[in-house]
Amino acid sequence: MQDEYRQFLLYMKPGEWIALVLVFGGTAALWGAEFALLWRTVRARLFCTSLPAKTRPLRVAVHLLAAVYLACFLYASLVEPDRLVLKRLTISSAKIPAGVTLRIAHVTDLHARGSRVNFLARVGEAVARLEPDLICLTGDYLCGYRDGEPAALLAFLLRLPDVPVFAVTGNYGGVYMPDAFLDQLGAETLHTERRLPTIKGVPLELLGASPTREMTQATPRLHPERYGIFLEHFPAVMPAAARAGWDLFLAGHTHGGQVRLPLYGALLTLDRAGKTFEMGGYRVGDTVGHVSAGVGLECRGMPLVRFLCPPEIALIQVRGAAHSSK
Repeated sequence: MQDEYRQFLLYMKPGEWIALVLVFGGTAALWGAEFALLWRTVRARLFCTSLPAKTRPLRVAVHLLAAVYLACFLYASLVEPDRLVLKRLTISSAKIPAGVTLRIAHVTDLHARGSRVNFLARVGEAVARLEPDLICLTGDYLCGYRDGEPAALLAFLLRLPDVPVFAVTGNYGGVYMPDAFLDQLGAETLHTERRLPTIKGVPLELLGASPTREMTQATPRLHPERYGIFLEHFPAVMPAAARAGWDLFLAGHTHGGQVRLPLYGALLTLDRAGKTFEMGGYRVGDTVGHVSAGVGLECRGMPLVRFLCPPEIALIQVRGAAHSSK
């Protein structure tokens, strides 16, 4: 766990430090003022005195801000972590025959824990309803092996449809690589390995990379005529994948920040690229990327909250744009 916290501190960017200081400093100041005002109010009533009228607007403002903060925290704790959303990304490729659409479900960062069994079962059912042709999982599956975490992961995996599933591992916990859970249920975990499946009549070149926080040179294409999909846990690898000629790059890790602020976005990404690839769709050269906000909640003892960043699964539709030879 100490290594995890060391990594947590090591990969924070200056902007993330500033944002955290402002958020935590503002929180401490607000609740310090709120409790001070409450104490003054209680003391005034005990001694039958009154507070100065000129401070009433300030007192009302502090109370309102504290109430809004508390409401947001309760929403982030009790509501948003269970509000699963679907993100859609539609792109086209000349490597896929016209009239064919490849449907790819992208799921990442489940961080399974025993208390989330029912939710993860719902996630698996939601993926099945998408009727994907291919499922890609991009890491961080378990928070540990105690207290029902494996059962929660199995609740998700057992509800996936009978289609090809490819997975890569993540960074959390180091030893938490549930290859057995994935492989026994029909998924294939890749450790910097290449596969050449043909799905829905579409020849693919798919590479699952072992998690690497930064990469100057990605594994090159061997079959550039096939549609190339690069799976990786860390978004910072996207430029290297683009230079290597991969068509689609899928990653997770950032949780979209898990807590986002209006007009600013993710407070933290803990990625080498910082906020460059924090969440959503991106394009680098001819490569399209998707960084998912993921499904789960951070395992490192952080508050189990999501704010303006609900758990998500993604459906990526790659439409054929190849010209017919007829």
